[in-house]
Amino acid sequence: MRKEPTAEEKTAYFVIKEMFPNIRFELKDKPDIQALDKSIGIEVVNGTPSKVEKFLHTKKKNTSKESPKAQNPFFDAKQFSCDIIDAFINQYESKLKKLNAGNYNGYQKYGLVIFSTIPELDLHEENWLRIPLEDITQKYQRHYDFIIVIPRCSYLFDKKLINNTWRMDVTCENNVINHVFP
Repeated sequence: MRKEPTAEEKTAYFVIKEMFPNIRFELKDKPDIQALDKSIGIEVVNGTPSKVEKFLHTKKKNTSKESPKAQNPFFDAKQFSCDIIDAFINQYESKLKKLNAGNYNGYQKYGLVIFSTIPELDLHEENWLRIPLEDITQKYQRHYDFIIVIPRCSYLFDKKLINNTWRMDVTCENNVINHVFP
């Protein structure tokens, strides 16, 4: 039995319906969003670094003798940037492994939605992300047909969400093509 959809899955569902207005989708599991006609199966993942998630969700006050600066992942901008990219890439590869293990069989196309703390990007200049994704994709027989990146800080059903969402298509040659929606 399916657990209650997460906030990320609900937000992704909203975005997917906007991106593919002629296809009817439902929230399910394995994959998380499924086209009723089995044309597309979409998995949803949170690509935010775990220490950032932990920091953002910590409610109790810091009572340790450690400096608050040492615990806040946002204070070290260089490390924070590396953590963001690493978390994003690790989640992508983890989901590729599951796809190749046959976990999401039965669809004509496969998509992946990644919620990320990666800020708004100029996708024509962002080879630092495209090239590692292509390298990872080359290692696997099956790949996602498209990757949709949604900013982690977005609010559910915010109309501006679509403007900040971006999409990468993966070609049969495993090349990643960036483009902005709409």
